Amino acid sequence: MNKKGLLFFLTFTLFASSCNFTIDYGEDVSNNYENLVPYINVEKIEENKYFDINVDEYALKMDASDTFICLFYTANCSACKAAKEKYIIPYIEETKNKVYAIDVYSDVNLNNLEKLQSYQPEDSSYVRKNEEGVMVVSRPLIQIIYEGQVIAYEKGLTKNIRYILDGYCLV
Repeated sequence: MNKKGLLFFLTFTLFASSCNFTIDYGEDVSNNYENLVPYINVEKIEENKYFDINVDEYALKMDASDTFICLFYTANCSACKAAKEKYIIPYIEETKNKVYAIDVYSDVNLNNLEKLQSYQPEDSSYVRKNEEGVMVVSRPLIQIIYEGQVIAYEKGLTKNIRYILDGYCLV
């Protein structure tokens, strides 16, 4: 190798070693949650499935300051189905942690969405009224609830669903 080639190689090597490189997989994998709570204990189960509850049962758990995991979905949502198959069911199978689920647009829950909104953090926009005054819920949505307070959530079909579950809940 000639002197110019060696000089270029050394310069490039020094430059590259001083830079921080990141790989963009097209998904946000960072969690910027203000009130991090170290691992929480959630109820264990024997069956490998999530448990459907309604908004009233969710409200009772929140009022009782329970600690739990809750998935918000709709039956005809393809992203919700993918989230359940790709992240939620495997998580339940591996950890035996109980996950509650609310079909937000089912007949029993549709008229209770305003009640649901009252239990959400003030800065959340995932349960809100749209321009027409109709309540809408972003989904899929996973929440980690610690002593009746939402401490973390992830909306949409992202890898962060699994990261948030693994990051907060004991196995």
